[in-house]
Amino acid sequence: MKKIRRQIIALFLCMAMVITVLPVHIKADAVTAVTSIPFALEGFTCGNDISNVKLTTTEPGIEIVSTTFYIYHGSNAGSAPKAKGNIQQGIQYTLEIFAKVKSGYSIDGIGREEITIDGKKPSYYKAPSSDGASMRIYHYLPRFEGEPASYKIQTTNASVKDAKGLKVTSSITGRKYQLCVDDIPEGKQFAGWEVEGENTSVGNVMNPATSIVMGTEDVKITAKLEDTSSDKTTFTNVSVPLKAPETEKTPSTYVASNESYVVGDVKWYREMKGTDGKTIHVEQPCDVKFWEGMAYRAEITVYGKSSFFSKTTTYKIANQNAVRVAPEVIADKIQKVTIACTFPATRLKNELQLPASCKNAPEMIRGNILFGEEVSVIGFIENLADNDEEWMTKYIDGEIYIQWYESKNNKTFTALQETEYAGDTITLDKKLAGKYLAAKVWYETSAGEEAYFASIKIPELRKIKLTGDYAIKVNAGESFPKTDNLQVNYGVIKSVKWYDKATGKQMNDSQMFESGQFYVMNVEVDTQEENLFEDTADLESTNNSLIKETWAKSAEVTYDQNTKLHTIHRVYKASKLEEVQLIALGVEEPARGHEKGLVEYKEFAGSFVGKNETTIEAVEWSPTDTVFAPATSYTLTVTLKSKDGFCFTKDTKITLNQKEMKIISPSPLEKEVKEVKAAYTFDKTAEELKPEDKETIVLDKMIQGQFKNASKLSVNQTTLTNWAAKDVSFQKAYDTGKIVYQWMKSTDGKNYTAIPEATKDTYFVPKEFEDKTYIGLQITVGQYGDTDVYKLMDNALIRYEEILSVNGVKEPEVGEYPSIEGITPTGAKLANWYDITDDEPLMGPFEKGKEYQLILAWTSDGKSYASRILCNGNRSGMFMEDPSVGLMGCNIMFSHAHEKQTTYGSDDTSHWFTCYESGCDKQYETEEHTFGTWIIDKEATKTASGSKHRECSVCHRKVLERIPKIGEIVPTPTPGGSTPAPGGSTPAPGGSTPIPGGSTPAPGGSTPAPGGSTPIPGGSTPIPGGSTPIPGGSIGGNAATNPGAKENQSIITGNQIDFNGEFAKTDVKTKLQKPTKIKIQKKKGKLLLSWKKIAKASGYEIQIAANKRFKKAVKKKTKKPVLQMKKWKKKICFLRVRAYQQKSGKTVYSGWSKVVKKKMK
Repeated sequence: MKKIRRQIIALFLCMAMVITVLPVHIKADAVTAVTSIPFALEGFTCGNDISNVKLTTTEPGIEIVSTTFYIYHGSNAGSAPKAKGNIQQGIQYTLEIFAKVKSGYSIDGIGREEITIDGKKPSYYKAPSSDGASMRIYHYLPRFEGEPASYKIQTTNASVKDAKGLKVTSSITGRKYQLCVDDIPEGKQFAGWEVEGENTSVGNVMNPATSIVMGTEDVKITAKLEDTSSDKTTFTNVSVPLKAPETEKTPSTYVASNESYVVGDVKWYREMKGTDGKTIHVEQPCDVKFWEGMAYRAEITVYGKSSFFSKTTTYKIANQNAVRVAPEVIADKIQKVTIACTFPATRLKNELQLPASCKNAPEMIRGNILFGEEVSVIGFIENLADNDEEWMTKYIDGEIYIQWYESKNNKTFTALQETEYAGDTITLDKKLAGKYLAAKVWYETSAGEEAYFASIKIPELRKIKLTGDYAIKVNAGESFPKTDNLQVNYGVIKSVKWYDKATGKQMNDSQMFESGQFYVMNVEVDTQEENLFEDTADLESTNNSLIKETWAKSAEVTYDQNTKLHTIHRVYKASKLEEVQLIALGVEEPARGHEKGLVEYKEFAGSFVGKNETTIEAVEWSPTDTVFAPATSYTLTVTLKSKDGFCFTKDTKITLNQKEMKIISPSPLEKEVKEVKAAYTFDKTAEELKPEDKETIVLDKMIQGQFKNASKLSVNQTTLTNWAAKDVSFQKAYDTGKIVYQWMKSTDGKNYTAIPEATKDTYFVPKEFEDKTYIGLQITVGQYGDTDVYKLMDNALIRYEEILSVNGVKEPEVGEYPSIEGITPTGAKLANWYDITDDEPLMGPFEKGKEYQLILAWTSDGKSYASRILCNGNRSGMFMEDPSVGLMGCNIMFSHAHEKQTTYGSDDTSHWFTCYESGCDKQYETEEHTFGTWIIDKEATKTASGSKHRECSVCHRKVLERIPKIGEIVPTPTPGGSTPAPGGSTPAPGGSTPIPGGSTPAPGGSTPAPGGSTPIPGGSTPIPGGSTPIPGGSIGGNAATNPGAKENQSIITGNQIDFNGEFAKTDVKTKLQKPTKIKIQKKKGKLLLSWKKIAKASGYEIQIAANKRFKKAVKKKTKKPVLQMKKWKKKICFLRVRAYQQKSGKTVYSGWSKVVKKKMK
C-alpha cells in the first residue's frame, strides 16, 4: 500500500514538473495608448460671464475632473484670486485643469508637448502621481487688448501701498499690494481684517501687515481693533533680522514673519551732515544701490502678535542696536512701534591715499550729496577754529587755504579749476558723477603746513527710461493721444501735459493739434530720488513697427528743485495733413412716393471723389420719413471723417448732386479738423399728382456722349428703364412703345427751340454749333387715350474744344515721393499720382521700371472744354470731364520714372547726365563744355585744307574744324549764320554779303574789310583792325598760325565737324551769363535766396545741398531772381544757380554760378 502510495505521489510530482516547464498563456485586457490631449475652450470672449466658459476634449481616454479660472497677478505673488463675473479686457486670466485617465487607456510618454489648449501648449503640466490620480495643467489665456476696469479701495484704520511704498486708493483687477494697519492706540490691539468686495483676497487676515490681491469690484477694507488682551505679555527685547547695507547692493525690505511679531513698512535713508553741520536724512529708494562711503539708516514698523511693546522693550536691527522713534512715549503697552538704526558708512572700494603732511578728516565735506546741491568744508573749519587757537587766528586773518580735487580711484587726485570750484562751499556738478570729490584745508607754518584732507564718493548718474506699449503719434486735427500706459523705470508718473512749442502755453483737451506744428509732451516723474539722473532719458516703445516712425530714442530731462520732480520733454511734430479739397457725394433727390436713396461718392476718372481721403460715418434725414411725402422739403446731414494723413479745412468743398453743402459742425470751421458735418436742404417735393396733370419730368443723365461740337449724342436707355422700374404708371406708358424724340437748343438753358428733323434717339452736333449753347432733349412717352402721356426733359452745355495747358509738373524720379506742388492751374480739387497697375493713389516713392499717371481735376466752370492737354509745354494728356460731379481735368501718362545715370549725353555746346531709359530726353546737371586748346591734326597747304580738333575734358566730346588752304579767303558770317546783314539788306550779285550799314561789295565779289578798307589784290583779306597780311601768307584760325588772329576766332565758324568726322551745320545759340552776387539770408525762420538778374533769361534753376558735390541736392525752379524756402535743417548749406532760356521749343542753360557756402546756426 505504501508502495502504491509512493508511486502515486511520484506521478503527481512528475506532472507538476511538466506543468512547470510548459509555457503559460494568460489573456489580459487591451490598453489603448493616448498620443495627444487636445482641449478646447468654448465661450472665452470679452464680456461673457466666465462661469459660462466650457472646456472640452476630443480625446476619449481623458476625463475632465475640474476647471478653475484665476486672475494672474505676477510670479511669487501668493495664491491668485478666482475669476468671477464678466471677462474683462486688459486682465491676464489663467486656467487650472485637473483631468483623469479613463480605464483602459495609458498616457505613458505624454508630456507638455503633446497637450494643447486651443492649439497652444499649456504653460505648466504635472503628470499623475499614481494610478487613479489626476494630472494638473496650468495655462495663461490670451489677454484681450485694452485697459482693464479700475476699482476703488476704501480703508479704515489701514493703508494700501504698492511695491514702491506709495499709497493707492484705486486699482485694477489682479494687482497685488501691501496692506498695513495705520495706527493702533494704546489699550487697543489688532483683531483681524474685514473685507467687503467681490473676490478681493487677503493673504493672512490675522496679520496687521499682509498683502491683498484686487478683485472685480470696489472694495472696503477695515482693520478691526479690540481692547488689549490681559493675557498677553510684553516684549523684553526684539531683534529684527534685516540685511545690513552692502556697497553696490540694493536695500533689503524683506523680513520673514514669526510667531511673535510681523514687520510692516521698511524704509531706508541716506544719513549725512548738512552744510550747517546738522544731520540730514534723504530717502533711499529700494531699487537704488547703496553708495560707497555713505552711512544709512533703516526705519521699520513692527506689529506685536503674541506680546506687546512697552517702554522698557529694547530693539536691534541686523544685530545693531536700534531705537524706538514712534511713538515717542509709551505709557503702558502698545501693539505697533517704529524702530530705527543707523549703520556705519559702507567701505570705500579703494583706500584713501592721503597726500603727505595731511590728516584724515572723514566728516570734513558736509552737505546733501545730490547734483545741484551744495557741499561745504566751512562747518569743519569753524569747529577747528572753536577748539584750536592757531586755527582761529588763521581763520580771522583769512590765511586758511582750500583746494578741491577729483579722482577716479581715490588714490590719484587732480586739482579742480578755481573758476568752477573755489571757496569753502561748492555746488555739485554732474561732471563729477561716479568720481571721488576731495578737499584739502590748510594754513602755512614755518615748518611746512597744517593740513586736513577728506574725500567722498559721488554717485553714478542714473538713466530714466520711459516705456509705452505703442509709439505716441501726434495727429493734426486730433486732441491728446492716449498716454495711460506710459511707465518709467524709476518712481511714478505724476502727470502728462502738452504744450504748444511756439507759444509755450499749456494745451487743454479740447484743443486740436495743427498740421506741421511742434508740440511738447512733458512727463512729470516722481523718481522718489532727488537730482541723481542724467539730463536725457531713454525712450522705448514695445511696438517695433512704430518706433522707427514716431518714437525718438532720447529726450531732455530737467529737474525742479522746489517740487523735486523730473520732467521728460519730448518734442513732436504734428503730422503734416493733406487738405481734403473736394468730396463729391450723390444721392437720389427726394421725389414724392420714392424711398430714400443711398448716399455715395461720385465717380470721376475711375476713382470716387473724396473716398480715398474720407469715410461717410453717418447719414441723417429730416424729416425722418421712410418714403418721401408730397410738397415737403427734406434736409440731408452727412457726417464725414478724414482718413489718416488728411484733414478738413475752411477751403474744403463738399458737394451733393453738384450742389454745395453747408458745413454745420464745427462752425465756423477755422482750423484743421478730422470730422465734419455737412447739410443740404432740397426743394420741396412735387405736389401730389392729380389725374388731369400732365407734367414734364426733368431726368438727369438721359443724354449721353461728349458735350462738344462735332460729336455724337444719344439717349441713355438705361436711365429710361430705371425710371420705369420706379414708377408703375410710367412703366405702362413706356410699354406701349410710343416714344417721340425731339432735340432742341437754347442760349440760356431755359427757352428751347426745336431742331428741325432732329427726331431720332441720336443726334450729331455740327462742327459749327455755337459755343456755350445748350442742347436739350424732350421725349414724349405713351399714347393719348391708351394711357397717361409723360414728357421727359434733359439738357447739356455744348462747348468748343480748347487747349488745357498744365505746367509745373515734377516728373517722376526713382526714389522720390510724388509731389503736386507748383502745378498750374492752381486750385486742383483732385491731384493724385497712380501706379497704372493700382487703383489706389500712390503713397510710396517712385520705382524703376513702372509706368505712372497723374490725374488732375478742377471745378468745371461750364464754359471751357479741352480736346488737347499740354503738360510742361510738350507732354500730351487725355481730357476728362464729368458734369455730374462738376469736374474737368486730365490724365497725364509717364512711361517711366527717371533715374540719373553716369553716362553723358551732349550737343555742340553742352553736356549732361542721361536717364537710364533709352530714348528719354531728360537731362541732369547740364553744363557747358570745358574745351581744351585746339590740336592740329593736319596742316593746311596751298593745295589742300587741314583740320584740327579740341575735346571736352568732362564728357570727352570732340569738335573738329577745317583749316582753310593757305591763301583761301574765308568770309566771316554775321551773327546767326550766313544770313543777310542786319537791317534786312540783300546780298549783292555773286553771293557776297553786304557790309553792315548798307555798303556795297567791291567789284569782283570781294568783301571790304571791317571799317571800309579794301582788300589787297590777289584775294587776301585784311586782318581785322586794319593790319595788312604778309603777301602770300596764310590766315589761320588761332594765334599759333596767324599772329593777328584772336585765340577764340574761328575761320569757318559756320561749318563744324562732329566726332564722327561728318560736317554738321551749327545752330548759333544765345549765350547766357552765369548768375552772380549769390546770397543766402535767413528771415523769420526761412531761407531767402537771391542773385543778380540775367538779361534774356526765362528763369533760373537752383540746387541746394549739404555737400559741395551736390549729392542728393534739392532742386527748384523760379522765374524771378529770388526764392524763399522753408528752414534748412542741415548744419551747412551749399547753393549754386544757373539761368535758362526757352526758345523755339528748346531750353538753353547758362553755366553754373560760383558755389556759395553758408553755415547754419
